Amino acid sequence: MRLSLIIALLFTSAVPALSAPPSSFSAAKRIAEAEIYFDQEVTFYCGCEFTFNGGPDLAGCRYQTRKQPERAQRIEWEHVVPAYDFGRALQCWQDGGRDHCRATDATFRSAEADLLNLVPAIGGVNGDRLNMRYGME
Repeated sequence: MRLSLIIALLFTSAVPALSAPPSSFSAAKRIAEAEIYFDQEVTFYCGCEFTFNGGPDLAGCRYQTRKQPERAQRIEWEHVVPAYDFGRALQCWQDGGRDHCRATDATFRSAEADLLNLVPAIGGVNGDRLNMRYGME
């Protein structure tokens, strides 16, 4: 009886791991914050301490805003592999870019919502990076 109960508890705790991937970038961001990075304390690129509600501690990590000061005050979800790289080969991208792909292409939406490709970053850094690949210059 106890073994059956333990097996049942293990199975029910494993079921969420088998659930469907996020259906959209918006859903992926909510899941990443609540279930993956909920205890994250530093940004991906700069190592700045942050909270999701309060944003990054720019003074604490001596980050200097280059441009877009409002954007630098928040945490954004950065694609390590830029959306441009996984989208540009798709016809939807050629027909209208990211917004068009998001509206019309399930493959793009799946790639954009890939939780393995999303990390918390200072919004200003995300804006500066644009479509550049991750790596050293």
